[in-house]
Amino acid sequence: GYGSLMIKNVSIKLRLECRKERIQKLDTEVFVPVLQVETLEVTLEKIKFKFKSTGADWLLNGLVKGFREVISDVVETKTKESIVKQIEETILKCNAYLADNPDLLLNVLGIEIDDLEENIVYL
Repeated sequence: GYGSLMIKNVSIKLRLECRKERIQKLDTEVFVPVLQVETLEVTLEKIKFKFKSTGADWLLNGLVKGFREVISDVVETKTKESIVKQIEETILKCNAYLADNPDLLLNVLGIEIDDLEENIVYL
């Protein structure tokens, strides 16, 4: 048999902040702009499962109904984790590009590097 999964109305709320960070470039410390995730929320409105062509659809669908909440939670968690991971990887790639081309973002935003707050990491 086979099954289908439907996820309805995925919503992503993403808020980025632009800050400056110190990096070593040719034995000199320079500031470059970096994008930082301030808010990232992923919501899924509805998850629906259906199994077909098994010869025992009524049995499998009955079992799925019994575990629907557990299955929905797992699918929702894994889908959200995947979306968050992809967004974080994309931001890392953007930041690597911006380290080599800082004026690109600064010109688009119409600001100077001195206008940005420094990104300080506390350990």
